[in-house]
Amino acid sequence: MQADDTKYNTYSNVVTEGENGKATCVDTVTYINGKEAERSNVSTTVTQEPVTKVIIEGTKLSERQCAGRKQWYINLAGSNCSYH
Repeated sequence: MQADDTKYNTYSNVVTEGENGKATCVDTVTYINGKEAERSNVSTTVTQEPVTKVIIEGTKLSERQCAGRKQWYINLAGSNCSYH
């Protein structure tokens, strides 16, 4: 998540959809009487890297959310209200 102090805190936007990565695995499998008895990985090759989902969320408070707050509280809480 990326914070954007120019957008109101009700704003949320997916910029990049996340995707699972992909890999090709080569295994050696031993069967006894038609049933798998042992499996060991020979190699794993990443064929597609995963993509991280990116979301932008606003942090700016609306004037309505700021209304009624006292200046000392705004200063202590680090609020981003635009008046004092």
